[in-house]
Amino acid sequence: IKTRAVSAKQMPMSIPVQLLLLFASNQVGVVEPNLVCLDN
Repeated sequence: IKTRAVSAKQMPMSIPVQLLLLFASNQVGVVEPNLVCLDN
């Protein structure tokens, strides 16, 4: 979780990476208010 926040602040190009991680990880239940639950 902290990796996403840090990478997002450091590199703007890490945003698509976050989406890929979200798609690949279905077990991620804790979603920040800024992020949309892709599972649903």
